[in-house]
Amino acid sequence: MLNNNQLINASDEYCFWTNDNRALRNLEDLVQALKEMNDDVFCHHANKEKNDFANWIKDVLKDIELARAVKRLKTRQTMIKKIENRLKEAK
Repeated sequence: MLNNNQLINASDEYCFWTNDNRALRNLEDLVQALKEMNDDVFCHHANKEKNDFANWIKDVLKDIELARAVKRLKTRQTMIKKIENRLKEAK
């Protein structure tokens, strides 16, 4: 179920900080960062042991359904597509 959490900004204390020092406040920021980050940064946040993106989506944005989907995805391109689709649904 969609809610408006996808469209709001996280407060300063709950921003997602990427390994290359980028602060993300919402799903739109996350999509843009995923498009621009290099493989090392992506792999730092999403690998066999963890998926920081999915955790942030679940814990901060409270979108459990999207977080579960993102956690299963293995590539930046598939994550971008999934999150962009979610943004389209929310608008």
